[in-house]
This record gives sequence, C-alpha cells and structure tokens, in this order.
Amino acid sequence: MIDGDTSMHYYSSKAWQRLRNMYLSLHPVCEICVQYGHVEPATEVHHIRRFMAETNEAARWNTFLNENNLVSLCSKCHYGCHNHMRKHHTDECGMLTQEEWEQAQVQYGNLYGNYNYEEDE
Repeated sequence: MIDGDTSMHYYSSKAWQRLRNMYLSLHPVCEICVQYGHVEPATEVHHIRRFMAETNEAARWNTFLNENNLVSLCSKCHYGCHNHMRKHHTDECGMLTQEEWEQAQVQYGNLYGNYNYEEDE
C-alpha cells in the first residue's frame, strides 16, 4: 500500500484533474458493471496498473497519465478492484470476475463516502 502523502502530488496535479474529467466525460458509465449487464454511473477513474509500482518518477508519471491504464468505475467496483489487488497481491486490476463483482455490489453497497482510497494506492 502507498502512503497518501507520497501519491497526493500526482492526484492534485492539474494534468490529472484534466485527464480524470475528460475520461469520465467519455466513459460516464462503470466499465465493469456494463460487462455484467448493469448500468451504474462512473464516479471514479481507476488506474488498472498501480503507478506507484513503477521504479522511477518518470515511469510513474507515464503510467499515471496513460489513458490506456484507466477505467471508469462506480464506487462499489472501485472498492472491489482494490480488494482484488490486496487479496491477490497484485499491482493490477481492470476487471472483476462475476463472483467478485457480485460480492462488491453487496459488500460495498452501503459504504459510499466511508472509504479511504489513499490506503490502497
């Protein structure tokens, strides 16, 4: 897991704010929910591969701002992806299995606004 102070300068950058807003406007629906026939507004832009897993600053920025490394998610699927990465000890998650998706819908359905993403970055 990444210390919030370490990743904060990435998330507070103007480049990220522009990219995040643009990506959400182009992908306004959760890209995982759609795969399971459910339409849910996307509220999060998730990095498929954790940018902090990169070994140097230039590679981190490249991964951080790479549109091909992004996916629009609802909060429940975002929680589910971070849970998947913890459970499987991996630095990547852009999709959930149907079982993981169903579990996220139940497990995280009532947690809106009560989750600290910085602990998972």
